[in-house]
Amino acid sequence: MSSLDRELEAVRAELATLAARVRQLEAAAGIPALAPPAVPPAGSDEASEPPAAQSSAGARGTRRPRSEPRVAEEEPLESRIGSHWLNRVGILAVLIGVSSFLRYALENGWIGAWGSVAMGLAAGAAVLLWSERFRVRGYLAFSWSLKGIGIGTLYLTVWAAFQVYGLVPLEAAFAGMTAITALTTALALRQEAPILAVFATFGGYATPPLLGATAGDPLALFLYATLLNAATLGMIRSRPWTPLLAVAFTGTTLLYILWHLEAYAAGDRGVALTFATIFFAMFAAAPLVARRPADDPQGRAAGAWPFWTASARPVLLLVPAANAAVFLLQIVAILGPLHDRIAPRAASRASVK
Repeated sequence: MSSLDRELEAVRAELATLAARVRQLEAAAGIPALAPPAVPPAGSDEASEPPAAQSSAGARGTRRPRSEPRVAEEEPLESRIGSHWLNRVGILAVLIGVSSFLRYALENGWIGAWGSVAMGLAAGAAVLLWSERFRVRGYLAFSWSLKGIGIGTLYLTVWAAFQVYGLVPLEAAFAGMTAITALTTALALRQEAPILAVFATFGGYATPPLLGATAGDPLALFLYATLLNAATLGMIRSRPWTPLLAVAFTGTTLLYILWHLEAYAAGDRGVALTFATIFFAMFAAAPLVARRPADDPQGRAAGAWPFWTASARPVLLLVPAANAAVFLLQIVAILGPLHDRIAPRAASRASVK
């Protein structure tokens, strides 16, 4: 026996002695002995596979619960362009293509007016359902882009049914577009999707101008705007989606200006002043109810759009200042010297119409 073999035998003896002492100590402490590890046969793949690989293989065999996908705080410029901006350009391109196809098909007698409307509604609903397949797999940005296409198709179809084809009355078209806005808002809140909230808010305020309802009954128009403002305040209260406040303020101001230019008369002074005050109070209270990104430990502010967190503070500073300036201009236009110049023009337009 060589010296190396004698040293190996001595090491084995020492290990056997130590193992025996450990078993004695475990027995005295009442600790159950562990079963010896199974040794794979020589030459098998498991024998040569490292423990780390074996543990990863075992992890692959067990299905882990799906966790909510996280978005990196800072995405590269290429990723932002590819996953966000190009998607939005694609949404616009698809909507333009859908409208062009429906118009071309109608002009060439391929389908009738009701057929175009039915195809548009079916296509919008199908894209909305299809987008859910990508959402459950974690492709949130792409899923929301598809939802934008579906929602835009539904808006476009209802608008065409009233303005282009004249198939439905104004009240039905208004109710349909309002229902699409409510559906989009519910999807945004349920899926924590701020971009869908933008679609809902923009679509809600765009509905009266698209349907030509800004020159109608001011009480109905401003009550509708008040409900939209209340819904927006509710969203920024429950979610840190502060940029929606800028969309709502811009939409409300434009609705008021369009109505004032198209249909304002001296007899509407009380309605105009009342709702101007209501709108001013709502947007003045918005910074007090808005949920800050710092109050959002789950990181729902960013979603797939980090712009939300960065723009929260500027929006909360600029909107109240603009709100005060717009309210002052409204008071001047209604009660000041400008009223004598604007009212006759609006009255003459209304009489011509």
